[in-house]
Amino acid sequence: MEQQKPTTGKFSLQFGVLAGLAGTAFSIMLYTMGMAYEQSPAQSGISMAILFGVIFYGIYTFKGQNEGYLTLKEALKIGSGAGLVAALVSVVYLLVLTNVIDPTFWDKAFEIGREQMIEQNPSISDEQLDQIVAMQKNFAWVTYPTLLVMNTIMGLIIGLVSGLILKKNRD
Repeated sequence: MEQQKPTTGKFSLQFGVLAGLAGTAFSIMLYTMGMAYEQSPAQSGISMAILFGVIFYGIYTFKGQNEGYLTLKEALKIGSGAGLVAALVSVVYLLVLTNVIDPTFWDKAFEIGREQMIEQNPSISDEQLDQIVAMQKNFAWVTYPTLLVMNTIMGLIIGLVSGLILKKNRD
C-alpha cells in the first residue's frame, strides 16, 4: 500500500494551533504574574522563540514524513500558514481576555501608556494626554488585524529560514 504524501495544510494547521496554544500559555502566565501590560524585550524574545521553535519543528517534521524531501515552497507554505493559525488562536485569546476575563484590560493598558508618556515627556499637558489616549482607544481594534498580518509575515520569514536550512529537492 502506497504511503500518502503529507500535505502542507495539515502541518500548518497542526503546528499553528500548537504555536498559538504555547503562546497563549505564555500570555496567561504573564497575566497571572501581573506582567501582561509590560512590553519588555525579554517577553518579545520568548514569544518569538516559541513561534520560531514550533514552526521550525513543524517544517522539520514535514520533511521527515515526506521521505526526507522539502522544497522551499513547502517550507514557506507551512511557515506562513502556521503563523496565521497561531495568530488566529492568539486573537481568540485576546478577545476572551479583553471581553470576558478582564474587561478593563484596555483601560489599564491605556493608563500605563499615559504614565509612560508623562515619564518620557514631563511637559506634556493633560489636554494633550487626553487627546492621545482618546485616539488610542479609537484605534485599539487595529491590534487584531495587525497581529494577524505580523504573525503571518513572521511565519513566512521563519519558513524561509527553515526552508533554506532544511531544503532537499528530489533530483
